[in-house]
Amino acid sequence: MDFKSREYVKYFRIGELATLKIEEASGTCLELTCIIAQISKVSCELAIMFDELPAHLIGMEIPATLSAMVGYLHCECPVIIGKNSFEQTAFARFAGEAEVRIQRNYIRQDVLIPFLYEPSPGFEEAKELILSRRADPRLVTFSREKYGESFKAVAWQRKDDLVPVLINLGGGGVRFATVDPFQRNSFLALQLFLDWPEPRVIHAVLKVIRSKSFEQTPEDRPFYNWAKIRLKSKSISITAGSYEYIEDEDRQFLVDYIQEMQSRHCSITAEGGNGP
Repeated sequence: MDFKSREYVKYFRIGELATLKIEEASGTCLELTCIIAQISKVSCELAIMFDELPAHLIGMEIPATLSAMVGYLHCECPVIIGKNSFEQTAFARFAGEAEVRIQRNYIRQDVLIPFLYEPSPGFEEAKELILSRRADPRLVTFSREKYGESFKAVAWQRKDDLVPVLINLGGGGVRFATVDPFQRNSFLALQLFLDWPEPRVIHAVLKVIRSKSFEQTPEDRPFYNWAKIRLKSKSISITAGSYEYIEDEDRQFLVDYIQEMQSRHCSITAEGGNGP
């Protein structure tokens, strides 16, 4: 849910990139890329990159808009550029509430949940499959039981229990470990089992963006450590992709779930424990 705030220091942070947008009297729009050099409760100092403040605007108070991305939040706020600004440094005071918009595609969290994927010959076939599953009441909810730090889906489709796997779950896609890689630009039909606020299966089509043997990157290391134990294979691949198709209702349910898991993780960390 989008919101407004005057706690500027939360959303405009030192060292982050920002954009200063100035609407000139001629009707033209000037956009300057900046780095936030200093920030206070009422103002900020911006180092202008690649360009400079036009000479005819120096020594004047100028209304403008400052925007920045912080994680998965896009923040935008009216500001007044001060008379003391010069070519590559702008001093701006905040002149209203910052509008904070959640960019759902960027929100993500490592989670332990039951998770199924099925390769498809193409996008249309994958979409048809998930739509048929989504229309079946038996395939949109499940029975759950506690399993370790997470939960399992009990006797899914009257077969075996589905135990949780470690995935990086995002509003725009997922990342997970497999034994063998998938072909880039191939499509997978996904079933994501979420247990909050109620058991629900999210169906989506994933387009594979990256799928290759594990490399020692910080973001992939947790998957490698988990996969070596769970998959019991000498070779581990990391697959990442974006949702090529997902219903808006399901995406919002997924985003709400991720935010709840992030909140729980922060609470555990603050209490001195360890997250999943």
